[in-house]
Amino acid sequence: MQLAVIAAGFVLEVVAWRAVAAGRASLWRLIVAVFAVEGVVAAIVLPPIASGHETVAVALAAGAASGLALWAGTLAFVAVAVRWQPFRADVAERYERAAEVSLPAAIALSILVAVPGEELFWRNLVQRRFGVSSEMVGAALAWLGYVAVNAASGSLPFIAGAVVGGAVWGGLAWWSGGIAASVASHGVWTALMLARPPASGRVEVTPG
Repeated sequence: MQLAVIAAGFVLEVVAWRAVAAGRASLWRLIVAVFAVEGVVAAIVLPPIASGHETVAVALAAGAASGLALWAGTLAFVAVAVRWQPFRADVAERYERAAEVSLPAAIALSILVAVPGEELFWRNLVQRRFGVSSEMVGAALAWLGYVAVNAASGSLPFIAGAVVGGAVWGGLAWWSGGIAASVASHGVWTALMLARPPASGRVEVTPG
């Protein structure tokens, strides 16, 4: 059952990202809906553990701190990477799409739906399922899968974020033995990337 859910989630994310990349669907409607469904189903087939090796308070604090550090590192990286025109264009397009909804709505959807959904699926279900015999193998396979589905977006910033962020969040889940740390890190990073974005910044779009 768990393997079937993992396979279905992988395919669903790839299809959804390709639809968004082709302009046939909205990131905020389709992708967030996919993450919501994945998170609910993942939690049902494998109930999540908040933190197994550390206290929840320590896991949350470490996660929040790593999210802040990851955001600062992302700003520094993007400041250099935007000198490459294709990356600069992708960053601008990413924030144009982010502005399809208001900033408060984007942060709320990300923190309350998208981030928990991704973490429940990737760091809870996938990483734990493949980490039964070796937690390191589970973390590595979850990271590879996460990078692969984000690569389907065709967006350089998304792919870069998945490579680095996926490694950090997988490492936090491995270290803490649960998803509290990775959820906190992912949530802080995402909220800051929306509220205080790098490079071109966020462009507010008035719905028409």
